[in-house]
Amino acid sequence: MHVASRSRISATTPNQPNVRAQVIALLLTPPACLYHALRSAPRAFKLALTGAMCLLLIVTAFGTVQARGRTSPDLAIGTIHIGSVSRTDAHSILEQEADRFDNQPITLTYGSSKWTPTLSQLGITIDRAAAHHLIDRQFGPGAWIRALFQTVGVPLPSSSAEMPLTIDSSALQVFCADRMRELGLAPVDAELQINGQSLVVTQDQSGYVVSVNQLRGDLLRELHGFTAPTINLAATFSRASVESSTLQPQLDAISTSLSQPLVLYTDTDQWSIAPSQLAQHFVIDSSSGQPSIILNDEAIDTLVTDIAAAADRPAVNVGIDRSGRVDKLRVPVDGIMVNQPSLRTAIVDAIKSSSHEVEIPVFELKAKTSTDKMFAKYGLTDLIATGTSDFSGSDERREANIRRASELIDGTLVAPGKNFSFNVALGPITEEMGFVTAGATEGGIPGTSVGGGVCQISTTVFRAAFLAGFPIVEWWPHAYRSTFYEQGGWVTGLDASIQQDDTSTLEGADFRFTNTTEKWLLIRSSVSPDDIVTVEIYGTNPGWTVTVDDPVYLDTVPTDFTPIYEVDPQLAAGTELEYQPARDGVTVSIHRTVSDGLGTVLIDEDFVAAYQPEGPVYR
Repeated sequence: MHVASRSRISATTPNQPNVRAQVIALLLTPPACLYHALRSAPRAFKLALTGAMCLLLIVTAFGTVQARGRTSPDLAIGTIHIGSVSRTDAHSILEQEADRFDNQPITLTYGSSKWTPTLSQLGITIDRAAAHHLIDRQFGPGAWIRALFQTVGVPLPSSSAEMPLTIDSSALQVFCADRMRELGLAPVDAELQINGQSLVVTQDQSGYVVSVNQLRGDLLRELHGFTAPTINLAATFSRASVESSTLQPQLDAISTSLSQPLVLYTDTDQWSIAPSQLAQHFVIDSSSGQPSIILNDEAIDTLVTDIAAAADRPAVNVGIDRSGRVDKLRVPVDGIMVNQPSLRTAIVDAIKSSSHEVEIPVFELKAKTSTDKMFAKYGLTDLIATGTSDFSGSDERREANIRRASELIDGTLVAPGKNFSFNVALGPITEEMGFVTAGATEGGIPGTSVGGGVCQISTTVFRAAFLAGFPIVEWWPHAYRSTFYEQGGWVTGLDASIQQDDTSTLEGADFRFTNTTEKWLLIRSSVSPDDIVTVEIYGTNPGWTVTVDDPVYLDTVPTDFTPIYEVDPQLAAGTELEYQPARDGVTVSIHRTVSDGLGTVLIDEDFVAAYQPEGPVYR
């Protein structure tokens, strides 16, 4: 069998030439023959050639961008040239040159005076964010297109850009104004000044002002080709923007408001603002174009805030205060909170109307006053006993001490089985605690001392405890009889003196009794307008029967009527007043019996007081 041999046959036929071979042949064709070759080439050949050439250009442009990775050779931002460098280097160069640009000095002159500020001192700096953006555009999506145009020889616009600048006109204004003031040529505005208690207006003065707009224009023209220029400042004559003739009538209108202090008050307190302090709150305002004297908003707000901080008083709810030496009933007290917006309006209105008093508007804060649950918990359900005393005829200082001592004793709580100590409950008798110097007897010697009259309260507490039937642990009657302890129907012998030493230990003669009930005791003390002290002891009624016999006078010592003189610095020189008449000495015994509900005697004792004779006391 005859087997024919196989061979590879080209797909090309005489009527369908090989396109790839023709493209290669065309690329090798001399340029002079290229035009004739293309005209006679088939359509498919022309399309293939066009595609190949476009792809070649794109690859070439992309390769150019990737290989170069640099800015355009002609890139310049203002006078800073950043061509043919990497992106990182371009940003670095910009920062270095921007620093140099901002800190380059220029020369400004006025007459024979010369200054060399830097551009940054004049408020002129390169806008760095905008400049960096110009660099980043070199590497954006359009970079390969520019490279393609450059590859085919298409001319492109220059990559140079004007320097983006930031101009702070206010800094330029301040610099120019300072230079005129430096030369003593600037206008001087009228000002408000405090002269003692008064507010005065200083005299204004005309002067010269530099044209900032002209200077800014001169600078921008020079900065296009910056060569450290010299610029002459142009100044024009100008009147002061704040003239005294405008302000003085306004100041005259408010002078009455500054003639005396402004008093702000509540029901319990008041504050005074001196004219000199009030004057500090006035300022000159030119925002409307016409200078005027107004109240400084921030200063008034601060004043209102300070007043509110001092006047605000939180409500105190009823309760027990355990922060002191003894537990005390916390008396409820209503509080107040300053209505600050209304107070601000009231102050402004008062000043404008030349009024000198402002009632502080407040919101009332009501305290919780119910004691039922607390009193039930501590067994404070019954009034066990009441003691009174009458101090009519006391001078103002003795009365002040009595009222202060009553405030301090009021509300004292005594735990079951514990002793009540008057000195501990009262605290130190000092001026810091609100006591004043008044008549008193110390160590049996009549005279004056801080807190004179406090024994009126210790005597009244003693009487309440005595009548309640509590055991008396410590009791010291006075050395001399006093009318203040025998007024109001009380017999001689039912007074209690106390004395404190000069240390903080509160040691000395004291009045003490013991709470022998199983519940707490509450001592309430009050002083009436007609000089009656009332002390009430509350607790759970123990059911005792207390019997007090009439006093027995054991011994009487007549007085010799030798007068006693006390120096009273409150009296006018040469004045002599009888403070207390002469009194005989006497020893008094009062018997008290305390029995329980079954008739069992719990206490059976005598209270003996020995009073010395005393002549009349003169002050």
